[in-house]
Amino acid sequence: MAKFHETIKKCRECGIRKYQHPLVDNAPVGNKIIMFVDFVAPFIPSELVNENSAAFPVKKILEPLTRKWQYDGYEFYHTYMCKCLPLLDGIQRKPFKFELQACFTHLQDEIRTLKPQAVFLMGNSTYLTFLSFLRIPFRKWKGFYFEPYVHNKTPYIPITHPSLIVKNNMRNYDLYLDGLNNVLNRCINNK
Repeated sequence: MAKFHETIKKCRECGIRKYQHPLVDNAPVGNKIIMFVDFVAPFIPSELVNENSAAFPVKKILEPLTRKWQYDGYEFYHTYMCKCLPLLDGIQRKPFKFELQACFTHLQDEIRTLKPQAVFLMGNSTYLTFLSFLRIPFRKWKGFYFEPYVHNKTPYIPITHPSLIVKNNMRNYDLYLDGLNNVLNRCINNK
């Protein structure tokens, strides 16, 4: 198990762990890693048999694309800006800034350790939070055109959250996947 896994699992920095333990994906072992960062961990019922698939529901949405990239030798790592479930009176809420800051150090460790070829920042909340913590200017997506921003030799790519494509009855799903594929190819070819 990766060292950052142990650190995340033992974290009690902000106190929201009491609702649900931190969600951590299995760490890939290769050197061709693509990371997907979502905003907040979902609720995982304790009776679930396949916790990993419930913990990272976006994996299913991106499967056609990740299957294609796997043929090229890529492995995938999914994570959250806020790895625990923030609740208020039993209802999921947005995390507070101090909770996100506590988790951001873990995210930075994950990135430093895994050295991903690209980091996809899924959705507006993830993009804006990342932007504010790093204090670096990079542009949001336009339609299905995604632009990478390289910081410390790592390309960060803000993208429309995959769940929005599903909510729109999969309209434009192929365009979305093509946009992701194009931006990844641009990142890899520029390294």
